[in-house]
Amino acid sequence: MKTPRAPVIEANVTRDILERCRTRGSRYCPVLEAVKTAFPDGIRLASDLQTIRVSDPQRRLTYTYPTPRVAQIALIEFDRGSLPEPFSIRLSNGQVAAMRDYGK
Repeated sequence: MKTPRAPVIEANVTRDILERCRTRGSRYCPVLEAVKTAFPDGIRLASDLQTIRVSDPQRRLTYTYPTPRVAQIALIEFDRGSLPEPFSIRLSNGQVAAMRDYGK
């Protein structure tokens, strides 16, 4: 059996996404909003300065990617109240794990 690979995800953090997240409050992450747009079937998205995680319910897999440096810097700026310039990220070299069933 072949080991599954994480897809490469190209996401654009646009000015619109940055503005929307700023007005919605601290619970909204512009990087995750861009990943949702680029990978619409993904669920359970989460991020921090080290990793970005997204689950694929069709394949029952969770992908964990290293957070690109440009996104780390932008997230710090965003959390400090500044609006960073729009940017693009490429998520690649993701680790793959079986999706967990919580509560079952």
